[in-house]
Amino acid sequence: DLPAVEAIALIGGGLTTEHLVVGGNAAPTLAWSGVGGLIDLPSVQATTLSWETGMLRTPKLTTTGKSLLTTAGTDIGVWTAGANVTVKDGSPEVDTLAVTGALTVSGKAVLTMRKAQVSASGALTLTDTAQVRTLGAAKTTDVRLIVKAKTVTVGKTARIVADYAGPKTADLADYVEVKGTGSSGGSHGGTGRPVGTAQSTFGDLRWPGTPGGAAVRGATGGGVIVVEASEQLLLHGKITANGTNHSYGGGAGGSIRILTPELHGAGTIEAKGGNGSSSTGGGGGGRVALHVPKVLGGNFQPSKWTTGVLTWGGLSGAISAGAGTLYVKRAGSVNGDLMVQAQKLSYTSVPSRALVMPTTKVLAMKGAALTTADVLTKDRYIGGFLNLQSNPDLQKVTPFAITGNETTTVTINHPTASLAAHGKVGAMLRTLYVFDRIHIGAGA
Repeated sequence: DLPAVEAIALIGGGLTTEHLVVGGNAAPTLAWSGVGGLIDLPSVQATTLSWETGMLRTPKLTTTGKSLLTTAGTDIGVWTAGANVTVKDGSPEVDTLAVTGALTVSGKAVLTMRKAQVSASGALTLTDTAQVRTLGAAKTTDVRLIVKAKTVTVGKTARIVADYAGPKTADLADYVEVKGTGSSGGSHGGTGRPVGTAQSTFGDLRWPGTPGGAAVRGATGGGVIVVEASEQLLLHGKITANGTNHSYGGGAGGSIRILTPELHGAGTIEAKGGNGSSSTGGGGGGRVALHVPKVLGGNFQPSKWTTGVLTWGGLSGAISAGAGTLYVKRAGSVNGDLMVQAQKLSYTSVPSRALVMPTTKVLAMKGAALTTADVLTKDRYIGGFLNLQSNPDLQKVTPFAITGNETTTVTINHPTASLAAHGKVGAMLRTLYVFDRIHIGAGA
């Protein structure tokens, strides 16, 4: 229980307690600063925060004024910031961070998000060699990094990173229909090189959100990154969700999803498979989707996709694992564009297998749910499209998006009109892909 003060400055030493009372206030809002030492409190409320060195540990941090972190020792749970935040040279670990204002990460700073989201109502800017990265996790549902801001700017040597952040093989059961064997690489958008049996491909190519598959012998795939910039993403550096390189077999590339009106810059987006060795498999390429309704410029205009967006498979000797997918929904597109691009034509490339639901008969139709005659792998086909017509005219066909699937039920996103106008009980369900343009290159 401290007397009434407006600020606490820690210079060495420490302050560790389960209850901090200042001037009779059990939830004091103070100006905090630290040069060395340790703060370990159940919650911290700050008018301003300036932490240079030492450790700041709290599961809940609320700041109403500007914040500056330059320390390597920051362990924060939920951080709610009411004004601009600058992270410079330090390496704070945070569960989630929501900034009302601007977030700047500069110098050699590495801002690690342990759970999911970092957001700013204004600009989010990475300069110098700064990084925003995910810690990764053991379970598929936790492996994602969500970045939201009005504008997102990534400097030439800065990065948003989810490399090697995918789960281990045992935690892919919800996605993988066929498990890999031997020393095969992991699969995702592209098939890992089989040295034994290859893992099956998986994931939604239009709205990717699944991590890369791990190699059979353990090398992890890339994690998941979602970037939402309400005005613009300016990318001169890198956004990466690459799989692990390993002599026992490479992990597959992860998922990257970009949603912004305008995407510019000279940088790259990467969801590449990791390399194996000459006797073990490389990992398959990941999945990238760009939903950019206004302007694609710089390295992200259509003529530059093969160098600006890399989803190729990893190498094992002169054999490349299957290339992943790039899906682009841009101005003027109806069904979007698909690119499958391998690394080099001189390499022998493993085929990239499209995610296809087994053809099956409709036993019943009720609302948006279709009962199937055959047993399906639960949740595997979400994001795919189906055709209910026996002999479709592809210029007139109505594709139905799969929004969920159980073992004998498929739920689809159907128009307000009756499904009977498009199909009937006894019809055969078939996978259907429709794109405006398809590019398959470099031996993919």
